[in-house]
Amino acid sequence: MLSRRDVFRCLVGGLAFRRIATPLEVERLERDSPLPSISKQTGSYRADAAISFLGMTVLRRKGVGGGSIEFEEAQNESLRKLNITFKAGSLPDRAGGLNRVGYIQEICVEEKSKLREAAYFGIMTSSPEESFADAKGALNKQDKDGLRYTAIDGVNLTGRGRSASHRWIFPADFNWSRFDALVTTAVERTRSAESQWRQLDSEAGTTPATFLYVVLRALQSDGRSSESKYMFGPERFHLKTEKIPESSGVTRLKGEIFNEMTRKKTHFNVWFKANTILPTRIEFQPKSYLRLVFETV
Repeated sequence: MLSRRDVFRCLVGGLAFRRIATPLEVERLERDSPLPSISKQTGSYRADAAISFLGMTVLRRKGVGGGSIEFEEAQNESLRKLNITFKAGSLPDRAGGLNRVGYIQEICVEEKSKLREAAYFGIMTSSPEESFADAKGALNKQDKDGLRYTAIDGVNLTGRGRSASHRWIFPADFNWSRFDALVTTAVERTRSAESQWRQLDSEAGTTPATFLYVVLRALQSDGRSSESKYMFGPERFHLKTEKIPESSGVTRLKGEIFNEMTRKKTHFNVWFKANTILPTRIEFQPKSYLRLVFETV
């Protein structure tokens, strides 16, 4: 028969090997900033894709997947909180068998119109291919038992940012049609994981911005062009934008993202109407051979 001391040792030993789930940074900031909501909007999009090879478009297909944007604004006398989520994914039976998803949620708190704290959580399919040939090879190697994903949990505070990355393998049947289940699974895994936090210093006295936040600020700015810096994970980025008026009261926001670490540039375009938050169209080129277009539905 076990003594009380033996029972106590067993309990302590069991707890030592069980990781207690902790909130994500976005969950913590949401909990710590209970402001009344004043606006909530959701937009849904159809994803179209164009693949090029040697400078020529070799495949163009509509409805290869979908996307959505959720935007919520809350505030009181001195604070303003923005909750922005963008998610997108492919349907393998419409995308030539390729299964790719991406998700990012940001919660940003402003105090007297200045960013005080920004938290984010993201997950995306690991896709290291950089050429059309690599992409074709990825289809042949795509694991039928599971796909590799990278998740990131981070927060930007005054003068610094910190983040932790995790890598998971989830069932191959997770795709755009089961996106909510994928995100729920990723959140649960990340909450329970042991995080190796990395810190990146920024300008003293300022809070580094996040990506969706700086794009929103560019959309809402009065000027024709803008330049912003933001941090995501262990990397710094520089965003340049230009507003180009088009027909029917629509404006195109032309953006260029420069990664200060890799020296790579990524381009995107966002079409929006005056006095609106949600874009009517998004064009993004994540790879040199791949261009994605999201049309509002």
